[in-house]
Amino acid sequence: MDLQLPKDIYISVLSEVNTVLQSLKDLSADKDTSQAKDRAVQIFSELSKELRSNIESLSKNAEWDTFTIAFYGETNAGKSTIIETMRMLLSEPVKLAQQQEFKDLEKKYGISAEHLAQMRHAVEQASQACTACQASLDALDDKFLRQTRVQRERVEALRQQIAEHKETASVWQKMLDLFIKRPEQKEAAILDRELQDAETGKQQEAAVLGQQQRAAQQAYEGREQSLKEAEASLALLASRADGAIIGNGTSDFTLDTTSYHFSNGEQQFALLDVPGIEGKETRVMDAILAGVQKAHAVFYVTNKAAAPQKGDERQPGTLEKIKQHLGAQTEVWTVYNKRVTNPIQLTSGRLASDDEMASLQDLDRRMNEVLGERYRGAVALSAYPAFLAAASCLMPDSQSAANKAKFQAKLSQPELLDRSGMSAFRELLLTDLVKDFKRKITRSNYNKANQVVCGTIGEVSKTLRESFKPLGKELKKDAEQAQLQLDTALDALKTRLESQGESAISRFSNNVRKNIYAEIDKDISNDDFKDALERFIAREQAKLVAELPGLMQKEVEKFQEQIDDIVKRFQAFAADLMDAYGNIRVTGLGSRLDLKIDIDNGINIPGLLGAVVGGVLMIWNPAGWVVLALGAITVLAGLVKSVMGFFSSDYKKSQQRKAANSNLDDIADKMRESLRDSLGAALPQLEPKIEALKAALDKPAAQIAGIVTMLGKSERQLKNLSKKIETAGTL
Repeated sequence: MDLQLPKDIYISVLSEVNTVLQSLKDLSADKDTSQAKDRAVQIFSELSKELRSNIESLSKNAEWDTFTIAFYGETNAGKSTIIETMRMLLSEPVKLAQQQEFKDLEKKYGISAEHLAQMRHAVEQASQACTACQASLDALDDKFLRQTRVQRERVEALRQQIAEHKETASVWQKMLDLFIKRPEQKEAAILDRELQDAETGKQQEAAVLGQQQRAAQQAYEGREQSLKEAEASLALLASRADGAIIGNGTSDFTLDTTSYHFSNGEQQFALLDVPGIEGKETRVMDAILAGVQKAHAVFYVTNKAAAPQKGDERQPGTLEKIKQHLGAQTEVWTVYNKRVTNPIQLTSGRLASDDEMASLQDLDRRMNEVLGERYRGAVALSAYPAFLAAASCLMPDSQSAANKAKFQAKLSQPELLDRSGMSAFRELLLTDLVKDFKRKITRSNYNKANQVVCGTIGEVSKTLRESFKPLGKELKKDAEQAQLQLDTALDALKTRLESQGESAISRFSNNVRKNIYAEIDKDISNDDFKDALERFIAREQAKLVAELPGLMQKEVEKFQEQIDDIVKRFQAFAADLMDAYGNIRVTGLGSRLDLKIDIDNGINIPGLLGAVVGGVLMIWNPAGWVVLALGAITVLAGLVKSVMGFFSSDYKKSQQRKAANSNLDDIADKMRESLRDSLGAALPQLEPKIEALKAALDKPAAQIAGIVTMLGKSERQLKNLSKKIETAGTL
């Protein structure tokens, strides 16, 4: 292909498709093939719409400068964990900046696991101090109540006695009580002073405890606020911590495709974190498709050492999704991300067991079946231990921080990276995968464009293979059967007409013979015999002329019904065929094909049927071919021998019967000859009309054959375009 720039491939493909469509439109067509041409143009236009849409999508999403690797696969399979680990191991600039920001914030706010633990401990101590102060106050109240209980009870008793005295005392006694206090009053006053002193002592002690409580509460609130501020500052760290992009176990944590850029010497490459294919795909489908269209190589990530499962008619499985999403890729790998939660699992020396390796071989086989030579094989690793080994900025007091300590207590960082398979994966990424990346970029993008063209080729081929070719074959077969039935109906008509004529002639002869024999038996003269014979012949001739058209008309009507039934059955069968083959789903044509082809195709079949019947009605005229020259009736020579006739009445009768039979046989032969001549002259005139009807029945198959020819030409043109793209992509 003559391209100024590799990225011009998309414009070139669209131009070539327009050329193919225009070549269809430019095909010459007469009135018999114009419908097929228009239908072929419509079908190819519909099929090419999806091609155009896909090419435009590729043009929008294509990456031509940076070799791009997509991590694609099931939800929660560990795609983000692998990418995050690579970001740290390969010192991705954005990751380095985030780690520095994390450390700066950690230093600024004094955030560390130890500091957070100290702050939480201080908050707990302050809380306990507040609780102790409140307990002391409660104890003070209880102590005061216990210590003054006897005095308060005695004061209450004394006051009751004084009240009772006031109620019973005389006036004189009451006057004395105004100047002289009673013993009960004196004792009550002493007890009141003692209780007041005790209350004063209690309040003084409570004041001290209250001050202590307020100080403890203030200390608690201050420490709790400091802890809250410290914990709030953790949110600032969270977005910059190692592992921030890793899912939390919930479905669809990753909703957008994110790109991370790396450099290794002169090699520039990017890793794409693509949303999972087993979550709510409707929310992320555009992101998934855009990611795989941008990618030049793909890692299919799974956490199961098993082949992807197939789906069913209602729900596509992982295998169908891989074929749909990755079918256009030039390089696809599988990453088996084994879940490892305990460092003991990495101490055996082999990451994948024998059973897992056998399962991965089956996975490779299934992936090869779907992707062919574009599939490169499976790689086993365990991303989480490698992530822990590479991470240096984990959230304080987090589960990952605790797990990092647990793993590194058993294995060093280099050992974790080696035994998790991440060191080998890093080498694969930097050597085999990104080498010769410029050629790989061109090859990948050209291959995707070619796969779009091949997809349209496949749809055209499928449309021909599953719809038009079998439809044309079935229509041709049924048309041939209908044509054979038309020939059979015409032959049957001729036979029935001859039969009706022969039956009428036989009735004519029999009736005349019966009547003349009756007269002969009366021993009539020869002259009377001749007159009677002429009279009977004329009478039966009139009856034949009157009856025969009705009999013939019935045969004609039967023939008309046969022809009409043959044509209608063919039309119904053709309509059913077109409906059946139209129900075959084709991606670019929406729900179904519209295969409507007019069976008449410009020929008025009802009018043609009428012409056929009209021709039959003209093939006889009994008054014309039942022509009897009565004067030609002969009497046998023996009848003129009057002497013999005079002497022998029986002999005369015999000779009269013989003469009657001879004349009737001669007349019947002439009538048969006339009938044959009439049929022989008329029936051949029906043959062109039947042939025209048969030709009309050929039209649907011919229309479909025209569509097959035209779409076949378009298919060949697209295949040539595919070869051009393939050749250009390997240069």
